[in-house]
Amino acid sequence: MKSLWIIPGDNSAIPNPISDVNPQDNRVTIDLVHNILLPLPENTQVLVSVKTCAISRIPRKLIKPSTNGAVVRYPLGYEISGMVLETGPDVKRLKKEDEVVGVLPYDTTGPGCATHVLVSEMFLVHKPDNILHTDCCSLLKPGLQAYTALYVLGRLQKDDVILICEGASPAALVCIQLAHSHCSKIITTVSNGEEAEYVLSEIPFQVTIIDLSTQGKTGAFICLKETGGLGVNLIIDFGIKMDESLTQHIKNSEYIEVNSKFVTGIFDDECSIGFTEECYALSLFKKKIGLTKNQILSSLSLGGRWVTSQDNIQLDPPDTHTLFMKGASISFLFTDLWSLSGFNQGKYLHILSSLMGKLEANTIAPSRYNTVGFEALTDAIINEFNFDNSTRLIISLD
Repeated sequence: MKSLWIIPGDNSAIPNPISDVNPQDNRVTIDLVHNILLPLPENTQVLVSVKTCAISRIPRKLIKPSTNGAVVRYPLGYEISGMVLETGPDVKRLKKEDEVVGVLPYDTTGPGCATHVLVSEMFLVHKPDNILHTDCCSLLKPGLQAYTALYVLGRLQKDDVILICEGASPAALVCIQLAHSHCSKIITTVSNGEEAEYVLSEIPFQVTIIDLSTQGKTGAFICLKETGGLGVNLIIDFGIKMDESLTQHIKNSEYIEVNSKFVTGIFDDECSIGFTEECYALSLFKKKIGLTKNQILSSLSLGGRWVTSQDNIQLDPPDTHTLFMKGASISFLFTDLWSLSGFNQGKYLHILSSLMGKLEANTIAPSRYNTVGFEALTDAIINEFNFDNSTRLIISLD
C-alpha cells in the first residue's frame, strides 16, 4: 500500500512581532510512504480500499508542535470514499465489497490519502450505488457543517427566515439547499458579482442575494427590509468581518503587514504564536469581506439564533445586551466535535446517512471540486490550492 503524509514547516517557534517572518514556514511537503504488507483489521475495524479523498484544512490547535527538532508527519486527508476489503471480527454493520464513505478521526493511524486505510466501522456509512465516489467525498465536510448548523445548533423551524453568509462556499450552498423546503425566505451574501452568478447557477429556486462588494454597508438594512422590519430568525456565518473601529489601533503595525502572507496552506488560519495571536487574527478580519458583528446583531429577530464558526469572536457588554433584549442566542459551529467525541456517534452516523440519501434523491448537489490523481499530487498543489474558495480538492486513487 501507499500513503501520503505531510511535513509542516517550523510553526512551533514564537516569532518576534517586529521581525521578519519567513512565509515558507507555513508551507508543507509531501512524504510518500510505501508499505509492502496490508494491515489486518481488528475488533470493529475495517480495511478500506480508498477511491477518493477530499483535502481540507487541519485545525492547528489539534496539531502537536515538533520537539527536539524531530521531523513530525501528519496524515493527509480525512474525508474518504471507497470499498471494504476486509472486516474485523466484531464488525456488524458492514461487510466485504460494501461501498462506504466517512470522515476519519484525528487520531487515525493512517491518512485518508492512501491506497488503503484502517478505520472503525463507527465512522463509516454506506455509499449510494448510483453516485460517484468523487461526488460523495466532496459533500462530506460541507454537508456536516450545514446539517450541524441548521438542525443541531440552529434548530431550524418551519417558515423561518434565514440568512446564510458566504453563499458561494461549499457549506453555505448545502445550507441553502437543505433549508429550501423549510424556510419562507432565504437570504445569502456573496463577495462579488461572479460569486452571485455562481450561486444563481447552482440554486434552482429564488434566493435573495446581497453582494457585499456593492451593498456591504446596507446588508443589515436589506435583511430588515426583506422581513418587514422583523429581522432574521436564523443567521449562519462561516466567519465574520471585524468592525473597522476595532482594528484602527493596529492599522500601521509592521507585524500585520509581514504576517498577512500567512493566509494559505494546508493548516487553517488559527495562529499559535502566543501573545501575538489576537493581533494576527485582527489583521485577517480587517481584510475579510463579510458582514460585521454589529450588522449581524442588527439583523436578528426576537428570539433569533446566530450560529457562527468564528472561535475567537469578542462580544462586548453592548453586544450581549442586544442579544438579551432580543431574547436571542449564539452558538458556535465546530463540526470536528463529531469525530473527537463518541458520545453522539449514533447521531453522527444518522447525519452522514441522511446526507447520502439526500444526495441520491437530488435534494442536494455535490460541492464543486477539482480532481487530481494520486500520483500527480505535488507539494505545489497542496500549498497553492485555496481551501477557502468555492472549489474543493479531491484526490482520486482509481
